[in-house]
Amino acid sequence: MSAVEEVAPIPGVVPEAGSARGLDSAPPGRRRSAAPFLALARLPGCLVRLGLGLAATLVVTGRVQLAILQRYPEADWMALAGGLLAGGVALFGALALAFGLPAPRRALLLMAAVPILLLAGGCLAVTHFPEAGFRTHELRGEWERLHPTLRLSLWIARLGGDVVLTGVARAPVEYDSAGLPGPGGPDSLLAPRRGYARAVDLRTPEAGPLAVWARQGLFLGLGLKAAPHFGAPGHLRVSLPSR
Repeated sequence: MSAVEEVAPIPGVVPEAGSARGLDSAPPGRRRSAAPFLALARLPGCLVRLGLGLAATLVVTGRVQLAILQRYPEADWMALAGGLLAGGVALFGALALAFGLPAPRRALLLMAAVPILLLAGGCLAVTHFPEAGFRTHELRGEWERLHPTLRLSLWIARLGGDVVLTGVARAPVEYDSAGLPGPGGPDSLLAPRRGYARAVDLRTPEAGPLAVWARQGLFLGLGLKAAPHFGAPGHLRVSLPSR
C-alpha cells in the first residue's frame, strides 16, 4: 500500500464544485455545458477592468506627451510619438488585465504590436479632421497649424460625441471684427509667429451641461487646460499648459 491512499468516493455523494474533485472530475460533457455560465459570470469583472484600463490608457497617452514637452518644448512630434507608444503599452496591460495573458510568445508579439498600431493610427488621425468638425470651411485650413497634442486630444474627445472647432489661430484684427475681448495670456488664440497654435476654441453641439462638464473633465484628465469660453454655453477653450 502506498504512503498516500486515494479516498474512495462515497456512493450517492456528489463532490462540490469547488473541491478537488469538482468540475475537474466531472464528465467532459458537463464541463462543456458549464463553461458558458462561467464565462458569463466573469464578464462583468472583465468589462470593469477593461474600462478602467482604457481610461488609464488615455491618461497615460496625454500625460506622457506633456511630460516630454515640459522637458523638450520644441519636440512636438516626438512628444506625440512617445505618448502614443506609452499609451500602447498601457493598452496592452489593460487587455491583459481584463482577459488574461496568452502564451508567452503571443504575449511578446502583442506587447510589440499594440503600441506600433496605436502609433500608426494616432499619427494618421492627426493629419485630418472630419469636415463637420469645423465651424467654417476656411477654418479647415487652420488644422495643420494646431499643435499635434491638441489634435490628438480632439480626436479622443470625439469618442464621446461631436465637437466643432470654432477658432484655432486668429489675427488681432479678427478679435475686433468678431466682438471678442482682446488677446492676452498664454491661452489666447493669437496666431503664433513660429511653431504651432497651442489653444483652440470648440463647442459641443446639442449637449447639455453634464455633457459639457464631462468633456471638460476629459481634457483636464489628459493634462490640458480647459475652461468655458467667455461664458458661452457649450463652448470651451482648450490649451496646452504654459511652458
